[in-house]
Amino acid sequence: MYEKYIKSLTRRDFVKNVAVGTTAAAVAGTNVLDARAASDSDVFTLDRPLGDKYSQYLFTGLKDELSALIPAFGEPAPYFRGAWQIPGASINIGWQVVTQPNFMEKEGHHHLCDEYFCFFGAQMPDIWSSFDAEVELCMGPEEEKHIITEPTFVFIPKGLHHNPCNFKVVNKPLLFQAIHLGPRFHKIMNGKEYWFEGPGRSIEGWKGHPW
Repeated sequence: MYEKYIKSLTRRDFVKNVAVGTTAAAVAGTNVLDARAASDSDVFTLDRPLGDKYSQYLFTGLKDELSALIPAFGEPAPYFRGAWQIPGASINIGWQVVTQPNFMEKEGHHHLCDEYFCFFGAQMPDIWSSFDAEVELCMGPEEEKHIITEPTFVFIPKGLHHNPCNFKVVNKPLLFQAIHLGPRFHKIMNGKEYWFEGPGRSIEGWKGHPW
């Protein structure tokens, strides 16, 4: 259904995009920090040998086009897809900037591992005063509703039913981060299992997932 949005990223593209983003951040940073030229005493270099013994624990291909499926999310967005990207890793993380109201998931589900949600303002460096939104999040089998109007961290123990999640009011962009403590993203919704491993992998486990 969304194969066309799942693309691989070359190292060259990633470095280019990071460079562009870093330049923009540096320009924006002049509004909050006094710009000054670095002197020799400001520059430090670690006196350690270079090597590749542990290079398998570093991954740069975080850029993902999946957010293009949801117009309310800024895209492309960074995602880390767990064990297939770094073997042995037991975490999946998505960083999504929500730019407009969006009923993200209309049906609840649960996971076989713990999960965490983070809701922050998206304007750096002050993620607190830039939070200007209202999010409805349901928790538990009775889908008890909670209204989030300030930066909030949510713990979802494994097996706990959660969602729907409704970004009801978005006056300013906010940053939503989901942290899934499993080697691949997996959920059980209405008695059916779904899983997704990210770009370049089979999407068999995500077929039929409701949007």
